[in-house]
Amino acid sequence: MENINTKKFIILILILLSTLYSLILIIRFILLSNQLPIKYWDEFHWISKTYFYDFAFIKKKFQKEIWQSNFAKDHPFVAPFIYGTLIHLKYNNEIKKEGDFTRFIIKKNFYEAVIYVPEYQKNKINYIPWNYKDTNKEKSYLLLKYGKKFSETIDIILYLRKINSLFLLFSVFAFSLLFFFITRSLLFSFLFFVILSSNKFFTEWNIYVHSDIWLNFFNSIFLLSFFNYYKKNFYFDKNVKKNLSIEPVISILVLIFLTSIVFNTKISGAINLIFLFVIFCVVCIRKKVSIFNFLVLTIIFISFANLLLEILNPSLFMGFLTFSDLIIFRTTQQYLQTLTFNEAFIKNSFHAINIFIEKFFLNKSHNYYNYFFSLPGNIKIFLFIFGIFLSAKEKFARALLFFFSLNFAFYIFLIKLNWDRYFLIFIPFLTFFQTYATMILTKFLLRYFKN
Repeated sequence: MENINTKKFIILILILLSTLYSLILIIRFILLSNQLPIKYWDEFHWISKTYFYDFAFIKKKFQKEIWQSNFAKDHPFVAPFIYGTLIHLKYNNEIKKEGDFTRFIIKKNFYEAVIYVPEYQKNKINYIPWNYKDTNKEKSYLLLKYGKKFSETIDIILYLRKINSLFLLFSVFAFSLLFFFITRSLLFSFLFFVILSSNKFFTEWNIYVHSDIWLNFFNSIFLLSFFNYYKKNFYFDKNVKKNLSIEPVISILVLIFLTSIVFNTKISGAINLIFLFVIFCVVCIRKKVSIFNFLVLTIIFISFANLLLEILNPSLFMGFLTFSDLIIFRTTQQYLQTLTFNEAFIKNSFHAINIFIEKFFLNKSHNYYNYFFSLPGNIKIFLFIFGIFLSAKEKFARALLFFFSLNFAFYIFLIKLNWDRYFLIFIPFLTFFQTYATMILTKFLLRYFKN
C-alpha cells in the first residue's frame, strides 16, 4: 500500500513539475520571439503568401493566373491559410476599413502580391520595398533604416511568432506524450520534454514565421494519433481475430486526413502517406485479407487520400495544377537554388550523410543543433546508435524508427541544400533515440548496483 501511495505521489509531482515547466516555457518562447532577428527570406515570403487565403476564403476567386502561378506551385497552402486566418482575426477592423485583405498586407510591406497578382500590379499601393539584404537584421536596425512606419510590419511578424510559440509548446508536449506511449516511463518522458524544449535550434526555428512549425506540429499530431490507433488496432498478436474489423479501417482514414494536412503544409509530407500505406499493407497481411478485399481497400485508400489532398489545395482541386507539376517545379527550384547558393550545395548521398553527422555530433556548434545536456559528440553518437538498435527490437518504437528512416532517405537522396530548417524534422527523433538509450542504460545500471 505504501509503495502505491509513493508511486502516486511521484506521478503527481511530475505532473505538477510538467505544468510549471510548461508555463515557464511559454514565457521563454514568447520572450525569445521578441529577441530573434527578422528573417526576410522566410518571414516576408510566408506572410506575403497569405493573399492566397484572401482569394480562397474572402474573395472566393479562383482565377487561373493566380492559382497556376509559380508562387502557387512553390509551396502548399496550409501555412498561408493559417497565417491569413490569424492576421484576419487580429486586424479585422483595419482590414474592414481598408476593404481588401491583400491590399492591407501589401501596405504592411508584405508586397509579393504586387509581383504575382495582375489586379495589384495595376493599382499603385505605397509600401516599403525591403529585400534580401534585410534578412537576419535586428528590429532596431530596420526601424532606423525604414522609419517608424516599419514598426507595423514588425508587429505582424512578432504577433505570428507568439502564436507559433504556443504551437511549439503543443508540439513538444505531443512528442513527449508519444515518448510516454512507447516507453511507459513518466520520468523519462519528462526528461525528453526538458531536452527537446531546451534545443535552441528546434525552438528558434519553430518560432520563426514559416511552414516548418506547422510541419512539426501536424507531424506530432499525426504520430501521436498513429501510435494511439497502432496500440489498439495495428499490432496484432495471436489472440486477435483474423478478420479485418471496421475500426482499423476508420483509423486509417482518419490518419489519411492528417496526412493530407501534412502534405499540404510541405510536399515532404508525402513521406507520411508512404509510411501509412506500408502500415496499411502490414495490417492486411497480418489479418490475412484476401487479394480481392485488399485491392478494394487499396482503391478506397488511394481515392480517399487523393480527394483530401486535392480539397486542401485549390490549385489541385480546380484542376489548374497536378501533383507532378508541384514536384517538378519544386525539384527545378531546388536545382536553381543550388546554383545561386553554391556553398550550401549537397553533392551526393555520402556528402549528405557526412553533413548530418557533422552538424549533429562533430561540429563545434553541435550542442546548438543536438542539445543533450552538452554531452561530448562521441557520447551522443553512441546514444543515437544504441537508441536505434533498441528501437529496432521494440515493437512500437520500431514503427517510429521506420518513419525516421523514410525521412532520412528523403533527405540523403532528394534534398540538395544544406539549409538549417531542412534538418528540423530530425530533432524529435534524435532526442527520442538518445533519451530512450539513456533510459535503458539507467535501468540496467540501477538493477546492476541493486543486485
